[in-house]
Amino acid sequence: MLLWERGREPHSDTVMLFRDPPDQVCRTWCALEDIDPDCGMFYVIPGTHNNERLRIYDEVLGSNPEIFDLLRSPSLNDSESAFLENRAIWKVVCQKTISLTQGLPRVPFSINKGDVVLFDPNVIHGTMPAPNPSLTRKAIVTEWHTRSVRNYSYSEYFGSQHDKRQLSAANQLTKE
Repeated sequence: MLLWERGREPHSDTVMLFRDPPDQVCRTWCALEDIDPDCGMFYVIPGTHNNERLRIYDEVLGSNPEIFDLLRSPSLNDSESAFLENRAIWKVVCQKTISLTQGLPRVPFSINKGDVVLFDPNVIHGTMPAPNPSLTRKAIVTEWHTRSVRNYSYSEYFGSQHDKRQLSAANQLTKE
């Protein structure tokens, strides 16, 4: 997955794909070129991988009951409908993430070509604003996890108020 964006607001990439157990996953951010600070440095917000995401999910569902309708409705098979559904939830979660992380310290990384940042994909992260929009920030992002990790989509797990993982596991057993 190539990452070209600059000035990306704080977010967690696992909003739409929950890993269980979540502590056996690692994400890498590898610079494909020297990253000039003026093109928007990558940053993390330390400690937010622990429980912020679960709190965000529950607060989003508590204040946006219409999201329950999206989570409970059977998704259409076409990718455009799934993308729009995903985008609607992602937008609300990102807005909540931004408000909850106001004032928290962001730790930016000065990165050169070939440097790799290892981080928990649950940690809230983003990129600084880009004072020089003519500069590029090319990187490749990968994710690594043990074989025992199960992936659940937001329709299967979206916080304590919408936990359908057991149903998903039962469906897997009937397919095998």
